[in-house]
Amino acid sequence: MKKHLNLSLLSVLVVLALCLSFAACTETTPSAETSAEDESSDVTQAALDTETVAGEETSADAETSADAETSADAETVADAETVADTETSADAETSVEAETVADAETSADAETSAGAETAVETETVAELPEETQASSTPAEPTQITLTFSGTTCAPSVAGAVSVDGNAYVISQTGTYVLTGDLTGGQLRVSVPKTDDVTLIFKNFNATNPTNAPLYIESCNKCVIELAPGTINSLTDSDNYQFADPAVTKPNACLYSSDDLTIKGDGTLNINANWNNGIGCKNDLRIKSGTINVTAPNNILKGNDSVTIEGGNITLSGGEDAIKADNETRVDKGFILIQGDAQVTITCLDDALQATNNVTVAAGTSVTVTAGGSAINCLGTINADETALNIISEGAAAA
Repeated sequence: MKKHLNLSLLSVLVVLALCLSFAACTETTPSAETSAEDESSDVTQAALDTETVAGEETSADAETSADAETSADAETVADAETVADTETSADAETSVEAETVADAETSADAETSAGAETAVETETVAELPEETQASSTPAEPTQITLTFSGTTCAPSVAGAVSVDGNAYVISQTGTYVLTGDLTGGQLRVSVPKTDDVTLIFKNFNATNPTNAPLYIESCNKCVIELAPGTINSLTDSDNYQFADPAVTKPNACLYSSDDLTIKGDGTLNINANWNNGIGCKNDLRIKSGTINVTAPNNILKGNDSVTIEGGNITLSGGEDAIKADNETRVDKGFILIQGDAQVTITCLDDALQATNNVTVAAGTSVTVTAGGSAINCLGTINADETALNIISEGAAAA
């Protein structure tokens, strides 16, 4: 029994121990669970914290990203606006440049158009008939034919030719064809010093018993042209009469107060009886023609110069044959014979007399029979030996 009591007590103890153990286990388990829950809670909290931090960081990152994006967007917008502004500015500049270019092109087009119009006008003028073109250029000098018979002249040209005593006076620039015989009178040229006059001798003969038959009183230059195949003559008297005793000009059968040129393929005979044959206050030039002159004093005289470039010239009588005596200018006072001029001189004194220079060029022919010197010049003498043929000189001195 005791044995059974011991066994029962032991069983109770075992059961009690198991209960205590169970209770302990039960208490332990909730703690563990609590601890586990706590740890889970901690982990969860940590996770939440982490998520919160992560969320915050994510939020911060998001905000930063948003800010960055906003900034980037702002910068992008700013850049876009800047680009837009730049493009707008560029467009504006381009527009201005385009307008400027357009203006320049417009101006260039206008100039081109003007140039083209000018060119067209030039071509148009070039294509016009000569008669039409001539209308836009100054008219040629008037040509008037004067036919003389005794002391009359036809036609009577009012304004161009007037009458002064026994003289017919040309008072307008132009070309005058002279034909017929003027006897007992004078043809006088009196135009402004700026004007030129051309006289065409076409079988024209003039004589004057009291003065020079041809007196070129005033002009810039006078040209006498000898019409081909014609024979023309001028003759004066041995007694010139002047209304004013102080007047000494004209003093030659053909006298010019200004430059005088003689040319052509006709013949001119001058018979001077009072003083000089052909006298010119300025430059006397003979370019061509057959010219025969006789005179008691100087046969040809140009105060400034005498130039013979061609023609067949015969000079006879007189004292000096050809004379140029300007002593005030070093570029004047010269005699020049050149070209194909053929000159034959017979005179009582010097054949060629000049103050500064005498030139007889090769290719010319100057034949001299002189009572004085063949050449009398205190300046420079240039005479080609083949051109100057001296028959005799110095007979007067002997």
